[in-house]
Parts: sequence; structure tokens; C-alpha cells
Amino acid sequence: TKSLAEQLQGQWQPVKGVVFGNAQPEMPKTDDYAVIDANRWIGMKDGKPTGETLTYTIDITKKPAAIDLVSKQGMMDFKFTGIFKIEGDTLTVCMSLNNGARPTEFVSTAQNQTILIEMRRKK
Repeated sequence: TKSLAEQLQGQWQPVKGVVFGNAQPEMPKTDDYAVIDANRWIGMKDGKPTGETLTYTIDITKKPAAIDLVSKQGMMDFKFTGIFKIEGDTLTVCMSLNNGARPTEFVSTAQNQTILIEMRRKK
């Protein structure tokens, strides 16, 4: 059996998103996806990197498992604190922007100011 860290690695296509409680339109079947390796989350479009690469760390001792993503933009670091779970071929991530409080559940509302993303493993 693969560890959670190993299961996280691979190619993931976004299928659903909720931003601050607002469900986003069904995500089209496009060539937009993320490649997740041991410590990077790389945005891809049409098989090429988009230039958006985040570094991440996880803590699987936490329940639910914690993930911290950092996006470097020029001299600035933007940190996203979140939680994640993997069920079969579905990855669900809920995160706060700009170092906000780590979510405790997989719910996005206007009050908790979180983003919820559901992704499917790309075959």
C-alpha cells in the first residue's frame, strides 16, 4: 500500500471548485491539470508548464492531513494553509489564502474564506 505522500504524487485534473462558498461552473474537460511530485505542485496546460509552480509540505499525522503550499511571486511569498484527503482517484483540497487559519473541514463558505477543489487522477 502506498503512503498518503506517495498517493498524492501524479497528475490531477480539477473537476469541481468552490470559492468562498460560491460553486464555480463545472470545470470543462481541458488540458489544464496539476503535476504533483515529492515537493512541487506544477500547473500544466496543453502538456506544458504554465509557469505556476508551488512548493508544498504535508503533515499526515494531522487529522485531516495538512498541506501548506507556497507560491513565490517576485519577492513575495504567498502561503496557502489547507487540508487534503484522497479517496480512490479523487483528491480534495480545502485551503485558506495568504496564511489564513487552516480549515478544519472540507467546506467552503463566505465566512471561512476558503477554497475547496476536487481533482481526479488523470489516467
